[in-house]
Amino acid sequence: MEIIKKMFLLLLIMITSIVSGQKLSKNEKEAFLIGMFNYYGGCINIPNHPTLDKRLTYFFKSKKNLVQIFSDTLKKYSLENDLKFEIVEGESFTEVYLRDTINPFEKYFKRIKSDNGYSDKQSDKDYIVYNLELRKKKLSSENQKIYFLLGAFINCGSINSGGEYIYGYPSEKYINYIIYLLKDLDEKIIEISTSRYKVPGGKGVSFIPRGKLKDILEKNMGLWEQNIIKELTSIEKDSSKRREH
Repeated sequence: MEIIKKMFLLLLIMITSIVSGQKLSKNEKEAFLIGMFNYYGGCINIPNHPTLDKRLTYFFKSKKNLVQIFSDTLKKYSLENDLKFEIVEGESFTEVYLRDTINPFEKYFKRIKSDNGYSDKQSDKDYIVYNLELRKKKLSSENQKIYFLLGAFINCGSINSGGEYIYGYPSEKYINYIIYLLKDLDEKIIEISTSRYKVPGGKGVSFIPRGKLKDILEKNMGLWEQNIIKELTSIEKDSSKRREH
């Protein structure tokens, strides 16, 4: 296992990211960004709230690598398209707010009124909440789908010891969307599972990438290197436990 780990680390040193250097279209950048959104509790919109109506997404503090990649990409995107965003660092979360009248990401989601409202303790007011679900047909080009999947892999992807690529996440709807894209791109799906992910509502899919998706994932390995190391460390711990017993 130590040899495999060293091989991966060597590859990470040798391979550089093409996302920052490659000229992606506006739509491809948008797809890449929404692939990295936080879907943990489901995307929501609170349109009449004085501050939360402008929140695009948020990230847990533990997702440092993801936050850095998302922030760098968003900053370049906002400069290229003359849009204003603000990234707010809190104690527990990093929040991303739109500071413009135009929301270029809303076209990728459909709004569904939630049965649950939002009660703001500070203002003592209740607000209507809308759940946001990804629209299947809005990622129309092959490149958009691939860059969404790259963003999603940075978000929740890993590689196991058998060389299978895995998406695993607490949101079943998010994984279902990923599965839809993988099938649409005719990728080789190995397994779809709910039992492997202990978080309520969690789901995973393992697959072997081919063609252009394989090329993009491999060339951008440096963007999700922490996922590989985390997976390998987990495998080593499991192996050690089995040897102890």
